[in-house]
Amino acid sequence: MSRSYQEAVEALNTFHNAAELEKQRKSGGRDLTRSLPETRDYMRRLNITNEDLARMRIIHVAGSKGKGSTAAMCDALLRQQGFSTGLFTSPHLIEVRERIRVNGAPLSRAEFASTFWELYDALDATPPADDILNFPTYFRATFLMALLAFKRLKLDAIILEVGIGGLYDATNVVLEPWVCGITRLGLEHTSILGNTLTEIAHQKAGIMKENVPCFSQPQEPTAWRALEEAATQHRPKFLLQTDPLPPVAMHGHIPPLNLGIAGAHQFFNAGLAVQLVRYWTRRYRGTAPDRSGRTQVLRRGRTVYYIDGAHTVDSCQAAASWVRSKLPHPSSTQGGPCRVSMIFNCTGDRLPADLLQPINHTISLASQRRHPEICRTAFLGLEYLKLSRKLQARDTTQVELESQVFVVDSIECAIAQLEHAAIPAKQDEGLDSRDELLDGPEQHVIVTGSLHLVGGFLAQIGMEVQ
Repeated sequence: MSRSYQEAVEALNTFHNAAELEKQRKSGGRDLTRSLPETRDYMRRLNITNEDLARMRIIHVAGSKGKGSTAAMCDALLRQQGFSTGLFTSPHLIEVRERIRVNGAPLSRAEFASTFWELYDALDATPPADDILNFPTYFRATFLMALLAFKRLKLDAIILEVGIGGLYDATNVVLEPWVCGITRLGLEHTSILGNTLTEIAHQKAGIMKENVPCFSQPQEPTAWRALEEAATQHRPKFLLQTDPLPPVAMHGHIPPLNLGIAGAHQFFNAGLAVQLVRYWTRRYRGTAPDRSGRTQVLRRGRTVYYIDGAHTVDSCQAAASWVRSKLPHPSSTQGGPCRVSMIFNCTGDRLPADLLQPINHTISLASQRRHPEICRTAFLGLEYLKLSRKLQARDTTQVELESQVFVVDSIECAIAQLEHAAIPAKQDEGLDSRDELLDGPEQHVIVTGSLHLVGGFLAQIGMEVQ
């Protein structure tokens, strides 16, 4: 068999395409959920391992609108910093090799042909698992070719654009991406992904991975609620919304920003791309924000602490999103109650109500998902070493906590009250017994509001200097 580029394209065109598979699904044929096990079987036959994917340092991008532009912007930003890159997108405009780019350029015809025949020969020589076609669909074939090329070239960064959806997309075989991004969501591919924005958002959120950051463009409220709900299941390191890049610099000292691509929506794509690349670059250089006291989880007995030194409104919103993604999903509690409490303090001129609002929302959601009649939240206001104002009940009523509030004199007292049910002398009236506070099989305690508080807490529990 000849090995030319044109003959590679002709052979690739004989593979099943997405339209044919969709007809099969509508007629009760192939199941969408089979995509991932089938793709993994092709990877096995091509000798592409999960370890190979982990070494690629992948940025994974899903969404309804702008995911291709966002992926391309990530690629350009990384190359501008001197990194070698691989980019996989779809569909192509003129030639299929446009889908696989290395350092900004499509694979050459010779490289494309060589990679295709490498895939073809390997699959032709090895039998598939039961009920799996010998050759993949057109999309999966180009994705697998991209993985073969990227593995061979050992590039610094790989950017993958999802094909359709996310949860069952072939690109979701990636188990350990470095960071994930979700662009604007809308109604699309409804016969595959679902008829509502909520259903579609859950499909897109399928690219989230445990302990992997996920950034999202601003979404419609329905879509954002669905992403937040999905985060409780997939447990990303955090889920944060990104701001669009400003089209005009402040004070007019710099000319309007030219992205090189028209459309006001591109500033939203650029804002997401900047945050994805910013996090990726920090991790690559060993400066990703993984320090003690920031997005830190510690377990002591039956108490799990979620520790973050957030002390501004924005950082508290980010901390709230992170905590929401880490709290146990209702299914993991087997129907039992789950106590969510907080040790809080703020310093300087900061207003407790402003900082408490996003955290209170997170705790309220967590309680409502389980047994609201049992899981009333308990807030402990802390007067930290007499250096900051006391959290008074009148401060907390501004955010309608609907929770029991205690003011204690030390971090040690707060920990004792939570872990040993030692109710302090300064307790609110109306609390009949310590059991009313600490009923439930497990406690989840948020420690936030001040770096001073977090530092004192870590010292109190015996955390050594890192």
